[in-house]
Amino acid sequence: MQVGRGELDLVVSLEGRTVAVEVRTVTGEEPLDAFDSAKLRQVRKLAASIRADRVDLVGVRLADQVELRWVKGV
Repeated sequence: MQVGRGELDLVVSLEGRTVAVEVRTVTGEEPLDAFDSAKLRQVRKLAASIRADRVDLVGVRLADQVELRWVKGV
């Protein structure tokens, strides 16, 4: 979703709350390591501009099988 000059990967409604979701997909490494403090600040700022209630992170690791990690409220 385009928000000003930035972009949020997903904006969803969960249990009546608006949640901005950042998705990181990697091969072979920990996907949450690809999410640094600068990116967190940017995503929080964009989420605030659309009045999201929280920011979640979804990490996807593509290896022999797909691994998914969902971190709520980062």
